[in-house]
Order: sequence, then structure tokens, then C-alpha cells
Amino acid sequence: MKLTAEHVYKTIHGAPILQDVDLTLEGGTIYGFVGRNGSGKTTALLCGGCVCRGRTTEW
Repeated sequence: MKLTAEHVYKTIHGAPILQDVDLTLEGGTIYGFVGRNGSGKTTALLCGGCVCRGRTTEW
């Protein structure tokens, strides 16, 4: 199984948080999500979990 996201965008109060993010995850693999504080890691995971309102990306 594979999870793919393409061209993910997210803004909060007009400020871009995620811009044109592509991600492909293969089943049976463990991944780490690493980045600086405030870089959008949690927002990306929330959008991937369909928690973000108004998203237009197909997962």
C-alpha cells in the first residue's frame, strides 16, 4: 500500500504554511518527520489526516 499527496498547500490567516508539498509513503516502512520548530510538521500531518478544513488535495 502507498499513501501519496501532491501539491499540498495550506495557509493560516493568509500566511503560507505549506507550499507545493509532495509526499509518498510506502507501506511497511517506518518514517521520521524531522524539521525545525514552526516548519509545518504538525500542520502537514493534520492535513494528511483530513483534519484541515478546505483542503483540495487528494490523498
